[in-house]
Amino acid sequence: MESMRASRLILLLCALGLGGSRLHALKAPEYDLKAAFLYKFFPFVQWPGNAFAGADAPTLAVGKGQEFADGGGMARFVVRDKKVSFEIDPEAARKSSLKIASQLLSLARIVGRKGE
Repeated sequence: MESMRASRLILLLCALGLGGSRLHALKAPEYDLKAAFLYKFFPFVQWPGNAFAGADAPTLAVGKGQEFADGGGMARFVVRDKKVSFEIDPEAARKSSLKIASQLLSLARIVGRKGE
C-alpha cells in the first residue's frame, strides 16, 4: 500500500509538469514547498475502499494553471506575491469518489463550478 502511495505521488508530480527541463526552471524552494504540500495532502483524502484494487483506481488530480482547473482538476497550486498556496474543487474530487477532509479544505481557497 505504501508503494502504491509513492507511485501516486510520482504521478501527481508528473501531472504538475515537474519533470525534465521544466524542473530546472523552478526555484528550488518553490518546488520543495509544492512537493511538501503533495506529501501532506494524502492523509486528508478519503479514498474509496477499493481504491487500490484495480487499474482504474481514482487519482487525486493536482496541477497548476487555469486550464488545468477548468478541465476538471481537483486541486491546483497558485503562486502569488512569491507565496505558494492552493485551491481545491471538492465537487471535482467527489466525482472521482474522493472526499477531502475539512482540515485540508480550511487551508485552501475553495473553487468550483456551481450549478453543474
